[in-house]
Amino acid sequence: MRRLRASVVALLATLAGCGGVRPAPVAAERAFHLDPLTDLVASPHLAWLVQAKPRSLYALPALAAALEELVGSARLASFTRAHGGLDPRGLQEIVYARYEAGLGHAPGELWLGRGYIPTSAVETAELNAFPYVRQHARDASGLIRIEARADNAPVDVLLFGHQGLAHGTAAAVPAKAARAFAEERLKKVRPALSTGPLTELERALGPAEVRVFGVRPDRAFARDGLFEHFEALGLAVLPSESSGTLVLTLRVVGVGPFAEREKVVEAEVNRRLKRIDGSRVGALLGLTQAPPWVVRADARTVVAERIVQGATFLHGLHLATGADTTELFANP
Repeated sequence: MRRLRASVVALLATLAGCGGVRPAPVAAERAFHLDPLTDLVASPHLAWLVQAKPRSLYALPALAAALEELVGSARLASFTRAHGGLDPRGLQEIVYARYEAGLGHAPGELWLGRGYIPTSAVETAELNAFPYVRQHARDASGLIRIEARADNAPVDVLLFGHQGLAHGTAAAVPAKAARAFAEERLKKVRPALSTGPLTELERALGPAEVRVFGVRPDRAFARDGLFEHFEALGLAVLPSESSGTLVLTLRVVGVGPFAEREKVVEAEVNRRLKRIDGSRVGALLGLTQAPPWVVRADARTVVAERIVQGATFLHGLHLATGADTTELFANP
């Protein structure tokens, strides 16, 4: 969970700002399939997937101010300078995927970004950051590929012209799959959110500015009578503003075989969520003052939803994860 928390914080950290209008990709580039970015995420050994839409998030002034506290403009500016001027404030979509170890490969991470990319500057910054570059190539289509090593781990970088990027650490197969999906070369292989229970999970979560997908959540949470039956677990965050007040709608969804025990599942999920509300973390996030969860289940999904005060929630998140955020941006 610590790794996941740091990953989610890193994702939130990259959202700290509001980008302006960016130039369109140059005409010589081919149009890569990047929308949505989740279509680039391969399914095998996937453990977690986080999706966020920075431009939509930062269209809300109160949310932008709250996230500024979470990250800090100085650290974000340092990150941007170290990455060739890449400003995540202007990106339309960011995706993070975490992969478990599988036969013949180690655990890995894949970062994806969609929006205007200052390609030449980012390319130079990436090359300068690696002590060893194994391969560096440019295709006529606008694709730039870098294979390198950093901290004794393989790194794959893909720049899809000015349209988007992929950065894989110890995740060669997911990075290669991301390229094939972007070039629409995989006709028989479907991306992660179009396979198995993740398809049901995405449908139940619905559109949202932030979504988190967990595969086989019993591996990351308690191995007991409830979570061992969950095939996938997800969270959606939908922000809104009214008279300058930030409100977050939280939607938690579990997928599994719940037929003929829907009421039991509803009661158990409600009990678990109330336990979180009453915990120290729940108090820090302002969950004790929020309206109660509304939980409903059917044969394949259980959905829990509630509204929380956004500024309090994000301030609590800042207090809970500030040290991690500082560490992430200390040496960009």
